[in-house]
Amino acid sequence: MIPAAAAGSGSYPERDDAPEPFFDRLFAGIGFHWHNARRRKLALPAPIAAEASRRGGRPAVAESVARLPNLRYALRRDGLLPEPVAECFGHYCAALAASAEPPRPDAFGAGWALLQGRVAELPDAVDRSHALGLAATTWAICGIPVHLVTASDARSRAAAAALQVPLAGLGLGVAVVAQDTTAAARRVAYAGPVVCAAQREIAHDYLRDLLMLGGRAQPLSGALRHLAGGPSGAKVPTLRGLQCALVEDADGILLDEAHLPLVIATDAEQPRERLVYEQALELARALSASTDFTLDDEGARLTENGTQRVERLVGPLGGIWAAKQRREDLIALALDALHLRQRDVDYRVEQERIAMAPPEGPAPAEPTEADVTLKRLIEVKEGCRLGLQPDVRARVSVPRFLRRYVRLAGICGDARGAEREFWALYGLKMAQAGVAGIAESCAVRVFATAAAKRESLVARVRALAGAGNSVVVAASSPAEGKALHGTLKDAGLEPGVLQGASGAAEQQALAVLERPGSVMLALHPTSRRAERSASTKTPLKLVVAELHDSRRHVGRICHALAADSCEIMVSLEDEAMATRIGPAAAWWAHRGSGEGGELSPERASWILRHAQREIERAGAAMRQEIVLRDRQLDDLLAFSGKRE
Repeated sequence: MIPAAAAGSGSYPERDDAPEPFFDRLFAGIGFHWHNARRRKLALPAPIAAEASRRGGRPAVAESVARLPNLRYALRRDGLLPEPVAECFGHYCAALAASAEPPRPDAFGAGWALLQGRVAELPDAVDRSHALGLAATTWAICGIPVHLVTASDARSRAAAAALQVPLAGLGLGVAVVAQDTTAAARRVAYAGPVVCAAQREIAHDYLRDLLMLGGRAQPLSGALRHLAGGPSGAKVPTLRGLQCALVEDADGILLDEAHLPLVIATDAEQPRERLVYEQALELARALSASTDFTLDDEGARLTENGTQRVERLVGPLGGIWAAKQRREDLIALALDALHLRQRDVDYRVEQERIAMAPPEGPAPAEPTEADVTLKRLIEVKEGCRLGLQPDVRARVSVPRFLRRYVRLAGICGDARGAEREFWALYGLKMAQAGVAGIAESCAVRVFATAAAKRESLVARVRALAGAGNSVVVAASSPAEGKALHGTLKDAGLEPGVLQGASGAAEQQALAVLERPGSVMLALHPTSRRAERSASTKTPLKLVVAELHDSRRHVGRICHALAADSCEIMVSLEDEAMATRIGPAAAWWAHRGSGEGGELSPERASWILRHAQREIERAGAAMRQEIVLRDRQLDDLLAFSGKRE
């Protein structure tokens, strides 16, 4: 039978995230390891396989619509048995437009895996779209509201467009919730059978419901409200609970974006913060150039004498100034604001507000903590009103939010190596629905210094572009992206910037890549969200100029951009390399550097694998730390009953 909701089943279904008993966790873990070792390849049930074999003969749409009430009753009575699921898949095929390509057997297998609550691997993007459509249609026929979770508003609109025709043919609707969707439109959208929305939009609507309801709904109170005719008109939640989530690009949303905060905050005055910035500026003015600090293109730096003088000056202040690293970073930024940032050059003052000049080259998706602090120091320096600080009213981590769905599943192109994390964070097993993708083989070059790397990279990009190829240079950090943009521009290559977060900008950038000899710079994660047709005539070469958080990111970029080849060019001075290989490995690698500062192929391959493995371990540990903090917070705040 269809599983019942856990918490709040009366009116707001969601899963209870209380810890499971020890023996339940033990046997579930044994089942996961057995599945991962023996049965990762999904076996498609015979009725669904038969439906896949006759997918070309589509039944009439009118016949499908007439069958839906009886099919819904069978699903709700007997559960997701292969026979009624195969019939749901057949209705989806019937409702497809005549010109649309019907689902292939791999898509049927992935759709079945999604209904089983797994993460399905499927390399082909069209098959993944059909698999999401098959699973969403089945749940919608069953009467379960579906949230199709995407990474951005653009992806939400694309997913809704793909589902529009088959769902409309069955009398079912699909809606989109985006950042610009009004509150009334959101309520209407969530009332429908299928909603496509970015993860942050659904999470924020969920947190608003929690604030309105005064906390998570409880089963008994929800049932009483349901018997009494529902909640009062002033407290009608926007969502209908967290009943079913189908996650597109599961490896990106469930793992790569697990650390992103899901927060609702309001602006609040922070008068004591202004005092700290005023003190920082006064302390910075008391320091002498050359003696106490130095200035260069990277910012201000305190000398040894300056550090000692600051320690004497802050002695009577106490508080935040007692922390050595914190006060030195703050005073360095204050020196930057006083001596390096010029009015009407680096910033403008408009109606007592500071407007920072846009940076050259690719900009980070969000300002760093140092950028925010520097802007506030400039506001105090110019006598402007200090920007209001956010007062957090509700928050939830990505793993905790998604685990609260009664039914959770996802699909991605390749998540090899992430099986244990999917299980540890979300209790999801992997299922290989199609033929496993071939791991991309990338040529590896490692240099002793960043200068040697960039010099060789410019020469390589010029050679590839001169041979009539389009070239994409991929970086993972804004700092390296900015440095590479300046290096390529100084070399006369005039690189463009790939903007994968915006649909219009993405299409414009991808159109430029159709010109032979074009050069494009891409930052993660925008590069992995771009989609370039594999049928284009201009060959594309990918040059990865910095280690990414995972090897699968490089494979995803290659597949998304339809790259013909991939090369990795990194240096031992790159932050990702320097912080992961350790001093012994760095010494061994430097010993093997030859002419031009390049390591031998054997040493380069070993040192890169070592650094990549350490980066992936650090990322996995960080995500486990998020779950651990959630549990610790539960223990600390259990007496209050309010954990968000």
